[in-house]
Amino acid sequence: MLRLSPLPAPSPCMSELNNNMRQCYSQVGLNPDLFTPSGSQMTGAVIGENREIAGKFCRNRVNLFECMRKTLDSCPGAREIMSLSGYDHDSLEKGIDVLCHDVNVYVKGLVCFQNPSPQVQACVDTMVGRITDLTARQLQQPMPMDQFYNQFCQSRIQHMECDLGAWKGQCERAAIGLKNEFECNLLPSRCRRDATLQSKLQQTCAIQNFARELRSGATSSEFIGFDMDFVLFLLAMFPSFALGQVARSQNVQSACAQAGRIAVSQCFKSNGSFQMTDVISLLSNRTQRPLSLNSDQLRRRICQNQSEIITCMSKNINGLQNTQHCSTQNDFKRLEQETVGFINRIQTTCGHGQVLCTSFADCQVIATQRNQTHDTCAPLRRNAVAMCFQSNGGFKMQNVITLLSNGSQETIPPVVNQLIENMCRDPPNKYKSTSQRL
Repeated sequence: MLRLSPLPAPSPCMSELNNNMRQCYSQVGLNPDLFTPSGSQMTGAVIGENREIAGKFCRNRVNLFECMRKTLDSCPGAREIMSLSGYDHDSLEKGIDVLCHDVNVYVKGLVCFQNPSPQVQACVDTMVGRITDLTARQLQQPMPMDQFYNQFCQSRIQHMECDLGAWKGQCERAAIGLKNEFECNLLPSRCRRDATLQSKLQQTCAIQNFARELRSGATSSEFIGFDMDFVLFLLAMFPSFALGQVARSQNVQSACAQAGRIAVSQCFKSNGSFQMTDVISLLSNRTQRPLSLNSDQLRRRICQNQSEIITCMSKNINGLQNTQHCSTQNDFKRLEQETVGFINRIQTTCGHGQVLCTSFADCQVIATQRNQTHDTCAPLRRNAVAMCFQSNGGFKMQNVITLLSNGSQETIPPVVNQLIENMCRDPPNKYKSTSQRL
């Protein structure tokens, strides 16, 4: 017999929750009207109506999301109740990251997407009707939450299929692909893990639907990082390190780029006394090579200070606008774009430590859905292993790292998968015998 999972009783704070979430936008200088409390109706100018606003949103999203998470967590039952409308904050962050990595495509698509055809509107109306009816039934006569989410997820995926077909031929493929990738990432993790929906997900969220080949900044979605932005940052702001003896263009040596380099370096110096050559060496490790113990310690130190570093970077870069160093809008926009990429790379390298184990599991599920090898998850795997084994003690880290370092493997060794899953889930002392074998 299925066990009912009743929703928590609404707390008094729920009546002010939406207003408090909107205040988070105001606190970081964004328009509170951008907040949408329903994941199933998150359409239109999600991160802003033009390039300038979207860029500002992406630069400030770290602080925005931190405020929103605190607001949700301080209101008992808020996440569960908001999930009835499809609002999943962790999925929202992943979806926003996709848009922020392709701001140019996002902006180009806005004009087209703000003029939906009758077919597009019919898709939206059908989904909203289904989810409204489902939510009303759940509030009146609760069903098991697994059953509720299965029906909810089916409605979302059916809408995505309908929407993808309705926009075809009306907007540029790159814009449609970005929209589809955003919505696939926006799906709550419970939808992505539902075994009965895998066939549909493999079709709707197939990698070919994302048109990444038409998007110059396209990433491999939520877990693989933002390598193109990071490369641009290296080329523009740290040319001597990135290019060695290769001749540098005039753009690379612009006064704005040099001022940006100094501004970023100051943030790493004042928040941990980091040397930029060490930081770049760590963050540019895009291979399957294992982290050395020194590199792992450096990564942990950077990640411990990432909030202060990113806040400092945003403040310093914003302060360069309209100065003698960045006197033209083009120079500043280029610097702004490169800095967003660097911030993304820091976040990816740090892996949002508190959810790293869960993210690793998600990565494997999604890699399977997209017919990618599990080696796709190698960077995340490396960080997950370091965190899990180190936090639980008793393991010889260098032996663990060596075990995982074979980049030529098509899949992750089953024993390694099991170790990671167990270490992320179970009490520390349970696996001491395993640590001795390693």
